[in-house]
Amino acid sequence: MAPVVLGRTAELEQLTAMLDAVVAGPRAVVVEGPAGIGKTTMWQAALQAARARSFTVLAARATQTEATLPFAGLIDLLEGVPEAGLAALPAPQRRALEVALLRREPEETGVDQLAVSLAALQVLRAVAADGPVVVGIDDLQWLDGATTRVLGFALRRLGDERLGLVVSVRAEHADRLPLDVEQALPEPQRVVLRVGPLPVGVLDQLLRDRLGLALSRPSLQRLRQVCGGNPFYALELARVLPADATFAPGEALQLPTTLTGLLRGRLQQVPDRARGLLLAAAALAKPTVALLERVGGGLDEALAAGIVERDGLLVRFRHPLLGSLVYADASEPQRHQTHRLLAELLAEPEEQALHLALGTQDPDEQAAGRLEAAARRAAARGAPDAAAELAEHASRLTPTRWSPADCRRRLAASDYHTRAGNGPRARVLLEALVAHLPPGTTRAKALTVLADLVTDDSWERLFTQAMAEAGDDLALRAQIERRYGRSKGEAGDLAAWERHAQAAVALAEAADDSAELLQALAELGTVRTFRGGGVQQELIARALALESSAGEIAIAQRPTLELGLQLLLTDELDQARRLLQTDAARALEHGNVDAHGDALLLLAELEIRAGNWALADQYASEQLELARQLDISNGEPAALYGRALVDAHLGRVEAARAAAERGSALAAPMGDETFRVLNEHVLGFLELSLGDPASAHARLSPLVGTLHAMGVGEPTAFPVLADEIEALISLGELDQAEPLIEELEAQGRRLDRAWALATAARCRGLLTAARGDPHGALAHFQRALQEHQRVAWPFELARTLRAQGMVLRRDKRKAAAKAALEQALGVFERLGAVLWAEATKAELDRVGLRPAAPVGVSGITAAEARIAELVAAGRTNREVAGELFMSPKTVEAHLSRIYRKLGVRSRAELAHKLARQSG
Repeated sequence: MAPVVLGRTAELEQLTAMLDAVVAGPRAVVVEGPAGIGKTTMWQAALQAARARSFTVLAARATQTEATLPFAGLIDLLEGVPEAGLAALPAPQRRALEVALLRREPEETGVDQLAVSLAALQVLRAVAADGPVVVGIDDLQWLDGATTRVLGFALRRLGDERLGLVVSVRAEHADRLPLDVEQALPEPQRVVLRVGPLPVGVLDQLLRDRLGLALSRPSLQRLRQVCGGNPFYALELARVLPADATFAPGEALQLPTTLTGLLRGRLQQVPDRARGLLLAAAALAKPTVALLERVGGGLDEALAAGIVERDGLLVRFRHPLLGSLVYADASEPQRHQTHRLLAELLAEPEEQALHLALGTQDPDEQAAGRLEAAARRAAARGAPDAAAELAEHASRLTPTRWSPADCRRRLAASDYHTRAGNGPRARVLLEALVAHLPPGTTRAKALTVLADLVTDDSWERLFTQAMAEAGDDLALRAQIERRYGRSKGEAGDLAAWERHAQAAVALAEAADDSAELLQALAELGTVRTFRGGGVQQELIARALALESSAGEIAIAQRPTLELGLQLLLTDELDQARRLLQTDAARALEHGNVDAHGDALLLLAELEIRAGNWALADQYASEQLELARQLDISNGEPAALYGRALVDAHLGRVEAARAAAERGSALAAPMGDETFRVLNEHVLGFLELSLGDPASAHARLSPLVGTLHAMGVGEPTAFPVLADEIEALISLGELDQAEPLIEELEAQGRRLDRAWALATAARCRGLLTAARGDPHGALAHFQRALQEHQRVAWPFELARTLRAQGMVLRRDKRKAAAKAALEQALGVFERLGAVLWAEATKAELDRVGLRPAAPVGVSGITAAEARIAELVAAGRTNREVAGELFMSPKTVEAHLSRIYRKLGVRSRAELAHKLARQSG
């Protein structure tokens, strides 16, 4: 089975590029890194890639216990070479090699090392003569000396043999390239892949795949910090984590015994007088030489023992696990004393406050107040995870449990955890507050936040209870109404959402609360857009005007995201993009991962509509990674929808189906109709893309009724109707399709929505053609194309062109059919719409005319040929763009590729070449 390589895309690209170059002569790849970093996985992937290319693979895996066994590695390498492969060797060489390989008993005269080396060289040349060969050695540092000398001899004598060398070696043994590779091969023929630490997202996937373990983002970040991004150490650490680990502040991370023995042996080399200094270094975020010297002596000894190293003014442990072990092995009194000392020595307020907390065990209101202030400062600087830890310490040091001050600090900590994406820890804190507090406004606040975080349908009960306990606190009641309304909307009741949003606006105005009012105004605008009211410019303008007077508010409370969503739904994509990109960047800057994910989802959907599918792919991947780490409310069903939407358009059938089915399944028990419907729509669209209208109808038909019940009036919010109509027409259910077309037409006319008018006209054309009137159908398609010019949604344009071409072909108008289908194919190919491109090619094949590409021009697509013809005829890029329904930048990009393919450098040369070939 091929190894699963996570997070090493760039390294794999380098590795496979070197393998592909083996056909031109010898190449070498040295995979270098510390123990456990994933060198062996990369090495295995290289060998698997070689086998996939039908290369001969000679492999050996060295071990420390075999390092003194002569030719142990050579035996493994040549194990697959049969006796016949040695037959052509001169007798002395063959005899020497057979002895070395334990295929012949040695003679009294012994084996000539040179004869073995020469024989091995000849065998490698013979194997490479039959086809490319890869020699792979794992853990080269343990390769026996005899094999090392033989292989070094052979490498230095290679000419143009098709031989690749792939070896892995530990970083501490890689002070020089192994096997004299540097002398044997010049730099272009060799590459060193230094395998570095894995990022948080990849560690998350690794833990899910190997252990079935899903940690929150802050927990993953802490795990990565401790393990240094080393996958082996991460897995070992994760194995000992308790199932309900939430990484409470000050919690010492347990280290597995499989690692501690080795590390403790290294630490024992340090004299006792340096232990205090090492403990301080382990406790500090950025230990400096100057600060550690103030702590105590022993730095030189620790440096000499290789436990720590200097990095400019800083001191770092050689591996983060060493620091973790130092801290874990210290007694609690030793830790407390060290933290108190550091609190006195440090000047930075947040770090000082944290060490004060870790060094203080008894309740202390003064210390708690300092920590609360430090938490607010950390949150304002965009570090919600640090703020959460400081706030929890502030709660711990508050003298009276469940006092107003303690509850305030616990609520703040839960808010910071939510912003950082640590949903489980936030829920633990909130559930404790709800359980211990009497009815009242404080508990109502906790209930409100908890209702937003639950992952089942208990949110409605929690909101109802919160409203009952909010009393006369108008600002709190406004917040509850707003959040409750949003949840009702997600559950599929847009009318209730609007009622609650209106109530929230009235309460926020009465409370004179600018921060709450701007959010209520923005959400009221959004629900009215969903219900078919268009962009609510007046409401959004009021909300934006309030931003400057609302003071320090959380990034998630700003109205730019809501306005971006409204503009997206109403086809104003350029304006929406600017707002959403700004919102995404600002959310990230402020450390609000949840808000960043919301913006990424909308950007993914926007770029699908705008035709920038590679960018949409990037946004969808990033958002899904965040959602899986956050574990907050409906994050994963939403992210799975984004991932499925992009995959379905790109023709990744199985990936799209798996994501959408899981997204729908997760949304249903939460009562999240919004993302259940969206995921189900993707599944229906996917079946339509695969040419299975019956399965598409089975998915899409129930959604039409659901959208009616929800009260959705904006046709682009859930673009189900057009796909369901097309499925019905394909099934011959024309009478069922007609009222849906009328509905889509009516929505488009009422809102002047170009997409709805274009797709409704396309559907009307398909229906008219199905009833036997191709001429009437073509008139509808022409109206559709006119509407498409008002909205940048190239995929839908291509669908209309394809439908037009199909009707033209059936009407025996081959030339016109060919032109329409080739335009559609060009758009589909540019976008990467694999399934639709293949279906369009099949339609072109049925037309029966020769392709439009000029005779003698190879490698040019139908879309490129059309652009070339128009440019050669004297059209400008803008004129070509207008005729082919694409942007001038897209024409320019196509034209650059055409120049490169045809070997021309100007429009004049292009026209001359096409004219010559045409003649």
